[in-house]
Amino acid sequence: MTASQRLRDDIHKRIEKLHADQLQELLTFLISLEKDTTHIEKVLSFAGIFKDLDDEVFDDLTINLHENRMAYF
Repeated sequence: MTASQRLRDDIHKRIEKLHADQLQELLTFLISLEKDTTHIEKVLSFAGIFKDLDDEVFDDLTINLHENRMAYF
Protein backbone atom coordinates (compact mmCIF):
# COMPACT_ATOMS: atom_id res chain seq x y z
CA MET A 1 0.00 0.00 0.00
CA THR A 2 1.38 3.40 -0.97
CA ALA A 3 1.69 6.34 1.41
CA SER A 4 -1.03 8.12 -0.53
CA GLN A 5 -3.41 5.18 -0.15
CA ARG A 6 -2.67 4.95 3.60
CA LEU A 7 -3.54 8.63 3.93
CA ARG A 8 -6.77 8.16 2.00
CA ASP A 9 -7.72 5.20 4.20
CA ASP A 10 -6.97 7.17 7.37
CA ILE A 11 -9.03 10.12 6.14
CA HIS A 12 -11.90 7.82 5.20
CA LYS A 13 -11.90 6.23 8.68
CA ARG A 14 -11.93 9.65 10.31
CA ILE A 15 -14.80 10.83 8.10
CA GLU A 16 -16.82 7.80 9.13
CA LYS A 17 -16.45 8.86 12.77
CA LEU A 18 -17.69 12.44 12.23
CA HIS A 19 -21.07 13.56 13.46
CA ALA A 20 -23.63 14.41 10.77
CA ASP A 21 -23.46 18.13 11.56
CA GLN A 22 -19.71 18.13 10.93
CA LEU A 23 -20.06 16.62 7.46
CA GLN A 24 -21.36 19.85 5.92
CA GLU A 25 -18.40 21.75 7.36
CA LEU A 26 -16.05 19.15 5.91
CA LEU A 27 -17.75 19.34 2.52
CA THR A 28 -17.43 23.13 2.50
CA PHE A 29 -13.73 22.81 3.30
CA LEU A 30 -13.18 20.23 0.54
CA ILE A 31 -14.92 22.46 -1.99
CA SER A 32 -12.63 25.34 -1.00
CA LEU A 33 -9.60 23.10 -1.59
CA GLU A 34 -10.90 22.22 -5.06
CA LYS A 35 -11.33 25.91 -5.89
CA ASP A 36 -7.72 26.61 -4.85
CA THR A 37 -6.50 23.82 -7.13
CA THR A 38 -8.54 25.15 -10.05
CA HIS A 39 -7.06 28.63 -9.54
CA ILE A 40 -3.51 27.26 -9.56
CA GLU A 41 -4.20 25.31 -12.74
CA LYS A 42 -5.55 28.45 -14.42
CA VAL A 43 -2.44 30.43 -13.46
CA LEU A 44 -0.11 27.67 -14.63
CA SER A 45 -1.89 27.55 -17.98
CA PHE A 46 -0.03 30.78 -18.85
CA ALA A 47 3.38 29.12 -18.46
CA GLY A 48 5.50 29.57 -21.55
CA ILE A 49 3.31 32.10 -23.33
CA PHE A 50 6.26 34.42 -23.91
CA LYS A 51 8.61 31.78 -25.35
CA ASP A 52 8.05 32.91 -28.95
CA LEU A 53 7.95 36.61 -28.17
CA ASP A 54 10.33 38.81 -30.15
CA ASP A 55 13.38 39.84 -28.07
CA GLU A 56 12.77 43.54 -28.69
CA VAL A 57 9.18 43.29 -27.49
CA PHE A 58 10.21 41.23 -24.47
CA ASP A 59 12.89 43.79 -23.56
CA ASP A 60 10.32 46.55 -23.89
CA LEU A 61 8.00 44.69 -21.52
CA THR A 62 10.70 43.97 -18.94
CA ILE A 63 13.64 46.37 -19.11
CA ASN A 64 11.49 49.41 -19.83
CA LEU A 65 8.67 48.35 -17.52
CA HIS A 66 8.96 51.25 -15.09
CA GLU A 67 9.24 53.85 -17.83
CA ASN A 68 6.25 52.37 -19.65
CA ARG A 69 4.17 52.49 -16.47
CA MET A 70 5.12 56.09 -15.76
CA ALA A 71 4.03 57.10 -19.27
CA TYR A 72 0.42 56.34 -18.29
CA PHE A 73 0.39 58.43 -15.10
